[in-house]
Amino acid sequence: MTPEQQRIAIAKACGWKINNLANLSTLGGLDCNDGVYPPDYLNDLNAMAEAESTLDGPDISDPDSLRFRYSHFIYLVVPMEQQPFRANAAQRAEAFLRTLNLWKDL
Repeated sequence: MTPEQQRIAIAKACGWKINNLANLSTLGGLDCNDGVYPPDYLNDLNAMAEAESTLDGPDISDPDSLRFRYSHFIYLVVPMEQQPFRANAAQRAEAFLRTLNLWKDL
């Protein structure tokens, strides 16, 4: 997925209403939430923390919960030599989209 596609998919998953996809390259041409634009999820850890908080259930040990699925994908996305809790925003975005089955390979 391109960064723009990722950002739009995360925004939609978080409840953003995006009405016009005329300018995917900057999101500047998007008509969304009364002129307020979605966060830059791929570069902002705080924005990804908000997105992650939308995943259901506090019990990460429940294999049916989205949080359990997210923990699985974060381990797959982060390189072996990096600790998963140190994942950057782009890595968290990919794991988030894979958790929700929204990731599309190019």
